Amino acid sequence: MYKFDKIKKKYEFDIIISFLPVPNLINIISSFNSRSITIISIRNYLPYSADKIFDRVKRYSLKLLVNRSHYVVFPSSEMADLLQKKLSIRQSKIKVIHNPIDYEYIILQSNK
Repeated sequence: MYKFDKIKKKYEFDIIISFLPVPNLINIISSFNSRSITIISIRNYLPYSADKIFDRVKRYSLKLLVNRSHYVVFPSSEMADLLQKKLSIRQSKIKVIHNPIDYEYIILQSNK
């Protein structure tokens, strides 16, 4: 985390985006003394629903810290709704960016 803070200060990033549970936590914690906009992306809900001790620690830590980020990005509205309840994320923080689907390609491939 020290190295990450050092890099942030050196390059003065405007926005920092993270994509995995541990980098999301590091991104949020390092934003405490930074002017950068912090965006975390949650791509699946498995680490936030598992019962392994490390997963419980990540889930509890993220629940405490998630509202310190500027935005939380999800790939679907359903996932956003589910984790908003599990992690108590403020609605104003949530953004949904759907994964693109090429329907024409899927239909073409299904007819083969």
